[in-house]
Amino acid sequence: MFLGMFPPFFFIPTYAVSRGMGVTLASYLLAILNAASTFGRVIPGILADRFGRLNAFAIGGIMNGIVTFCWNRAESNAALIVYSAVFGFTSGTIISGGSAACTICAKSAQDAGTYLGMALAIAALAALAGPPIAGKFVDVYGGYLEVSMFSGATCIFGGVVALLSKITTPEGLFGKI
Repeated sequence: MFLGMFPPFFFIPTYAVSRGMGVTLASYLLAILNAASTFGRVIPGILADRFGRLNAFAIGGIMNGIVTFCWNRAESNAALIVYSAVFGFTSGTIISGGSAACTICAKSAQDAGTYLGMALAIAALAALAGPPIAGKFVDVYGGYLEVSMFSGATCIFGGVVALLSKITTPEGLFGKI
């Protein structure tokens, strides 16, 4: 999921300017996105306590992918502001949910840090690779449709993989984990 989650952070301001938004207002989109991300980190965490950490993480990834697919439909200033807030919320779910979901793998609490460190090291490589790949899409195709399709597809794929990984647990696909 981290491969596709970060490109919109880099390209939302330039996309907004290409749609006619002023440079000053476009620069505020990241602040709006990050403010909404605060709620996206807290609210799904509360829901994860009730419905399961991996469930919340997987649903957050799928929701983020769906929202990212809608990126190119945000063409007016108001739509871009709303899009930034919604994307910020769903990306916050991935950021906080990933750490919580990784701790499920550890058999004991003393191993949780090791598992989390290994998972985040791999996720960091994906987070570093995603924006340059998306930048190449912008260079080659001259637009942002391909970036949104790449980012959305990788987030949905990650959410589906998280759901499918539940099959290997004793609780099964529909259990709280």
